[in-house]
Amino acid sequence: MSNTVKLEVDPSIIERNLDFRVKTLDEDEDPLSRLFPKSSPSPSEIPYKTVTPKPGFVIKLRTVEGDKIFINICHCAEVPAPKDISEQELIELLESEDPSSYTVPMSIGDLHVESDKSGNLASAYDIAINTEFLNKIDSSLLFKNFCISVVTEGIEDKYKLQLDRETDVVTLKNRKCFGKLQSHRIQQRPVRSGPQKLIEELPEGPSNVLQNKFQKKPLIEVLPDTSAADDMEVENSTQEKNENNSTALEDLQLPLSKMNNVRLIRTPKDGPVERLVAFIQISALTGKELELDVGEDRILVRSTRKNEMIDFFLPYNVNRDKVTAKYFVNTQSLRVDLPVKE
Repeated sequence: MSNTVKLEVDPSIIERNLDFRVKTLDEDEDPLSRLFPKSSPSPSEIPYKTVTPKPGFVIKLRTVEGDKIFINICHCAEVPAPKDISEQELIELLESEDPSSYTVPMSIGDLHVESDKSGNLASAYDIAINTEFLNKIDSSLLFKNFCISVVTEGIEDKYKLQLDRETDVVTLKNRKCFGKLQSHRIQQRPVRSGPQKLIEELPEGPSNVLQNKFQKKPLIEVLPDTSAADDMEVENSTQEKNENNSTALEDLQLPLSKMNNVRLIRTPKDGPVERLVAFIQISALTGKELELDVGEDRILVRSTRKNEMIDFFLPYNVNRDKVTAKYFVNTQSLRVDLPVKE
């Protein structure tokens, strides 16, 4: 008589093996979605509003060919506002490896021709930004300079212009717009994560001959809030001399012929000179746009933003290894502290 072995099968095993469910694939997992991705809507499919922006302020500049152009920076609530950040956050962002992560939405209008005060015809462009952002740049020179850089790059990009970076951008006084502002078709879509670039990057560095004669100091501390005027209270070289540091700055200045944009101060007033302090007026948006080269008796500062260079000699030899520099973006002023060699 054979022994019979009975196997008991758990029915749930069969159910699990025979249980077919329909799974809905996510778009990223669906192979068909990869083969046939959804196309972005065409500009004609994106809803828009027709808006006539309000006047803000006008800047005047020239192309490399010498043609005069005017840019109306106007505003309306329909243009989305950029992320609200502080001046310090903007500086850190512009100094970072990815400055394009901060986006300023704007509407670039069509070219229109207007007559200037002399009766000559000139090109005019209208750039609409958010009203709240315009109020912000009205109270911040840093944000205003940043906005102008973004606006001029947008004009160059759209209309294939090449603007003259060596001439100053002039903000017209007592004038909020040049000519008649045009209507804008503002698309109602989410703000993009970031433009390809925010400001034009120009070639860096002085000539190799100059580089061989100078020690380069690439690190410049950027300060947004403190004004250069407040920082011009030059202290004596030691804390023990603070009580005698009430000398007027005018008495400490050293003459520099034909250098209206440079102010050189010695300290202390009497006795051997321990330190020179140079205040240099030069335009830049961030510390990355400035190059400072210091020789034993010479300073060279270059702004890549406007290809501007300031070069002057010092009356004393300085210790290059101990030179420090601060740039005040609100007043466009560079302070260089130069310990004098003993």
